[in-house]
Amino acid sequence: MFVFEGDKTYTKIYFSKIENEISEKGFEIETFVDSIDISDGVGKEVVFNLAHSVSNNKTFYTDSNGLEELKRVVDFRPTWNYSVNEPISGNYYPINSHITLSDSSSYLSVIVDRSEGGTACKDGFIELMIHRRTLRDDSRGVN
Repeated sequence: MFVFEGDKTYTKIYFSKIENEISEKGFEIETFVDSIDISDGVGKEVVFNLAHSVSNNKTFYTDSNGLEELKRVVDFRPTWNYSVNEPISGNYYPINSHITLSDSSSYLSVIVDRSEGGTACKDGFIELMIHRRTLRDDSRGVN
């Protein structure tokens, strides 16, 4: 059973299942986002944030189109010196099947049913972009 609290901008979900049942069986959350109102002239992004006690030390794993798992480190690229200009969007990656956080004693994986953008910029937090509505081109490859 889930209890939803909030409005269009912020919703908390409380689980009434016991912790052991969740860790053994997991849980499923379905999201539905209707059209995004842009009558105010402002673009918007709808994200899903999930928090856990795992201490992943700025490291998380995503899939490479379902073929292999790739290690991602916040603000780091293994093949070039990365300078941080966009701390959030610079750490977003394509999530085609899953994103995982782990430490020595626990892990958290989110399996998605469609491609989304995602990150784990803070320890123990996963952020997935569910929907996005922009009003102008950012001149970074989208025409």
